[in-house]
Amino acid sequence: MGDMRDCPRRRVLKEGRVVLNAGSSVINCVIRDRSDSGARLRLPAATELPGTFGVLFLTEEILYPARIVWRHKDDLGIEFVGQPKSVPLRKW
Repeated sequence: MGDMRDCPRRRVLKEGRVVLNAGSSVINCVIRDRSDSGARLRLPAATELPGTFGVLFLTEEILYPARIVWRHKDDLGIEFVGQPKSVPLRKW
């Protein structure tokens, strides 16, 4: 079966944060690949997430609004669902 993505993905290995409750809760994650429309995250398998949340790319200092597209064990496929915004890292 071929790749069904609209945008090509690029393999990366970056540190990130899943941001919940308007920034009052964060969960460490690893960003494994990304495209212009989404990314694949690695999280602990038991992590429960709401329908939408933020994903902070630490090296870029950018927060992307996102939603879950798929999940398999520790990996989570997300789609970006809004405009990213620049954020100061000292908060995280």
